[in-house]
Amino acid sequence: MADRRRPKACRPSADAEEIAVCIRDIFKSVGEFFDPDPHAERNLLIIFRNPPDCLVSCLERLGIEALETTDEKGSTRYVVIYDERSIELFLKIVKPPIPDVEPLYRKVRSYYDS
Repeated sequence: MADRRRPKACRPSADAEEIAVCIRDIFKSVGEFFDPDPHAERNLLIIFRNPPDCLVSCLERLGIEALETTDEKGSTRYVVIYDERSIELFLKIVKPPIPDVEPLYRKVRSYYDS
């Protein structure tokens, strides 16, 4: 999460390309790839921490399923993409920046190679 500025909201009524650009900006601000087990294949998670309220509906417009949840206190909201097909769509359509650290880089690239 390099850019900590508050991302602007997307318009779910926008066209798919505009939504993808907006989601990419949100990912750069409050999103990250998470690898729960570096030794397992293709078990990547994409996590957004306190994203704009529009994120889930914009992801749905692109056919990407996401889980919306909070921490135990309810003070931090998370949107998590964990389904393999949805991760593939996210990478294909949104085209987020890929981290250049191993083994995360290799794991993200494996979704492109399938």
